[in-house]
Amino acid sequence: MVTPGCGSPIWAGTNEEAFGLVLQPDGTFLVGGYTNNGLDDDFMLLRYTAIGVLDATFGNGGIVTTAFGSSTDRAQALLLQSDGKAVLAGFAVTTSDIDVALARYDVGINTGIEDLAPDPLEMRVLPSPLSDRSQVVFTLHRASAVSVELVDAQGRVVLPLLRSAELSPGLHSVPLAAAQALAAGWYTVVVRTDEGTRTVRVVR
Repeated sequence: MVTPGCGSPIWAGTNEEAFGLVLQPDGTFLVGGYTNNGLDDDFMLLRYTAIGVLDATFGNGGIVTTAFGSSTDRAQALLLQSDGKAVLAGFAVTTSDIDVALARYDVGINTGIEDLAPDPLEMRVLPSPLSDRSQVVFTLHRASAVSVELVDAQGRVVLPLLRSAELSPGLHSVPLAAAQALAAGWYTVVVRTDEGTRTVRVVR
């Protein structure tokens, strides 16, 4: 397991400590704790890929820090909410007191939970993890040729769901029931349209 403080530290020559680790639905995992910025301690949230490498698409090279003031801020617990957002909990030292501190982060992971007002540009897989009721849902803004594939962790197409089908503008869904026959693990749903390519990680 990779933890902050192993190898090169986040801030050279200073201390870091982790208090929580959670696995995200796409196989990445978050580590929460605190780091010293050279003057005082700040909340720290890191995201690692499934193979234990800092995820460069998250924050600054895989790291997000949060300061509540100019003194010590230490996160001592990490929680992943049902909507996919992460929460760090701990304390912040002020000039006159020590207060409870909470920080909530949008970690950009599709959990398969339908929002009350979903972004019409977003492609979703609902529900997730995959079941015989799962489907790929997406919106087209103009008529387009559409291909939908399920790809395994090695990048191989294991389930071609739709091949260059001409679809009209609007909301569309493609059943994923056939995925039930696949081995357990992480997969990627790839939707290719004239508007671009969209992907989402799912677990079987």
